[in-house]
Amino acid sequence: DMETFQKCAPIVDWDQLKPIKVKGKDIPVPVYRPFKELKGAELQEMMDERAAVKTEEGIVKSADGGSEFVGRLKEVHAITEVLNSLMAGDVDAMVYDEASGDERLRVVVVEAEAGFGKTRIIEEMRRRVLAVRPEASVLISRGSATETTAILYPWAEIFRFILNSMRPANYATQEPHEKELGDRTRLNDLLPPEHSEHASLLNSVLGLHLSQASNTLALNEDMKQEVVIDMLVHMLSIYSHRSPTVVVMEDTQHLDSWSWELLQAVVSRVTDGDQQGSADTSQPGYFPTGFAVVLSCQTTSGVLYPAQLKALTRLPAVTKVTLGPMPPNDLVRIAKKQLGARMLSKAAEKLLGTKSAGSPFFCLELVKLL
Repeated sequence: DMETFQKCAPIVDWDQLKPIKVKGKDIPVPVYRPFKELKGAELQEMMDERAAVKTEEGIVKSADGGSEFVGRLKEVHAITEVLNSLMAGDVDAMVYDEASGDERLRVVVVEAEAGFGKTRIIEEMRRRVLAVRPEASVLISRGSATETTAILYPWAEIFRFILNSMRPANYATQEPHEKELGDRTRLNDLLPPEHSEHASLLNSVLGLHLSQASNTLALNEDMKQEVVIDMLVHMLSIYSHRSPTVVVMEDTQHLDSWSWELLQAVVSRVTDGDQQGSADTSQPGYFPTGFAVVLSCQTTSGVLYPAQLKALTRLPAVTKVTLGPMPPNDLVRIAKKQLGARMLSKAAEKLLGTKSAGSPFFCLELVKLL
């Protein structure tokens, strides 16, 4: 209801639904549905990114005194260097392959067991990319274990950001009919001309309430899926031509089937553009040199490794980065940072190395018990 919406607005992103009639009320009551909880990083996403400063013992600390990044420096450095080169249009530098060093990187898959630091690496990658190229966009979303049946739910955050970036500053105070008219105009610039009449198919993804055209109602389910995927690929392509863009999708083991279809379509356009040359990548629907995709997946025993992701990792433009157990020295640095200590006893170091199994998350949990 309105009271819950107003109290939680600073920490929750909401979808505004159509007002409903309620017994005892003369006018329809506004209804809101929570879309997602805003995390700390999202609440501060408009803050300026600061340059990274290296400190002793392989620890990286943000210049504004933020959290330190411990370990995994080789992986983070390799990925961010190539991403920055992509965004600069340096095609010759688009090379990264741990084994042979001869494959072009446009898609990175980071895989590891739960608690091994996938999200932390992505956060550090984002910070470094924006520190070097502040005009870039790093669009981050994630699969959800509780929303696996919600079609395209993992992509909604990314596409809502794209649409919102085109809205005027007074959008929130506009009348509903003004909002719909403005959003339709903006979508006409973002969608393929042949599909613009079907924009209402994106209502759930974009949080809109556009009315459906008669031609849209006549589409069968397979045709609807094809049109939706084509519209979203085109929308992302148009946006990526305006600024260097990295799309990050975490926890891909929780993607629904439509989300996989969209991801595969995006990667296909990236690799097709690489094979056909730069002439095609300048056209809507393909992606420019300054575009990359970063995926993460959990490989913990008992979690099904997606067959779609396995197929993606075989493509020449895709590089897989596997995070193994963290070295004992880095685990000790994490513990010292958490405890604010300059050194640990040998017994404590041995305990962390043995019981954490190389997991930074388990290491922090053990530290809390010390």
